Amino acid sequence: MKNIAIISCYADSPYKKSILLDYIRQFKKLSNTDILLVSHIPLPEHILNEINYFIYDSDNFLLPLQNTPVSWFVYNKLKINILSCRHGFAFMKNVNNALKFVKSLGYDKFIFSDYDNILNDEDLFKISNIPQLLDQHGKKMFVFKNYNRSSPGGYSYESKFFAGDVNYFVDAVPLPVSYDDWLNIEPYKSSSNIVEEILVSLFNKFENELYIIEDNINSYFSKSQIDIFHHFNKKYSLIYNLNDKFKPLFFYITSEDGEFELIVNNQTIFKVECNKSNWLLHFIDINEIDTEIVFKYNNEILFDRIVNINTIENLKSIAYVQTV
Repeated sequence: MKNIAIISCYADSPYKKSILLDYIRQFKKLSNTDILLVSHIPLPEHILNEINYFIYDSDNFLLPLQNTPVSWFVYNKLKINILSCRHGFAFMKNVNNALKFVKSLGYDKFIFSDYDNILNDEDLFKISNIPQLLDQHGKKMFVFKNYNRSSPGGYSYESKFFAGDVNYFVDAVPLPVSYDDWLNIEPYKSSSNIVEEILVSLFNKFENELYIIEDNINSYFSKSQIDIFHHFNKKYSLIYNLNDKFKPLFFYITSEDGEFELIVNNQTIFKVECNKSNWLLHFIDINEIDTEIVFKYNNEILFDRIVNINTIENLKSIAYVQTV
């Protein structure tokens, strides 16, 4: 049996690259499992030397605003808009590029995951057993099922980790190649563009072929740290300021008790003990010189971003704040 681990990544900081490299090295412990990275940004040679294959797609297309649900929050006189689902097409294109490529190479089973995990050896053993689990139970796909009353049908499937039979997946799941496909192929054209809910429509046609884990992915891989860059409520912490683009807003709603620290250019702006659901906000001054913004939870880096006046406009397509 010929297996492959597909790792989707967007490692745009030194810290994220180090997390990616450690994750790759854990997978390299598995026998009979090659590694493919798929990314919308280039990666350095020392990382590429650790893997078997790399797919780089420079077109990190974000869905138009009219196709993007907006989460918004009002705090004092600030309205904060989070355009949190614009990456749906780019993500599914990564899946398409990766799965069709590995099918052409004759791989049997695949494991698809995001890169931002710190993987323990015990959980690595669970991952290594997935191909055998599928064969033993006569199933084609391994998925995590999340129950959520706000999702269609009351549940969704986890996009950050799934696995299965390569040929079955490519043949059974219609994947978009172009934005025109996204506008015209079900379930994409009628979806909310939230990938986890799209997977429900894609997978429910062959539900009997699914090996379903009805547990939270973090609980299942309980010895590891999963989704370390996104596991808090707000994925996008630096927000474009419509009133003054040189003063972006750092914004976070905590979902854990603990100590939170914001550091700008190696200087601590705040270091506070918070309970769940505390709001952390701070306007940051930037100019033409690179400004490094680091955010820590219990001394572990959650957010590491470099920004200047030339790159600040990129934030507007993800999140923005305005005075109301």
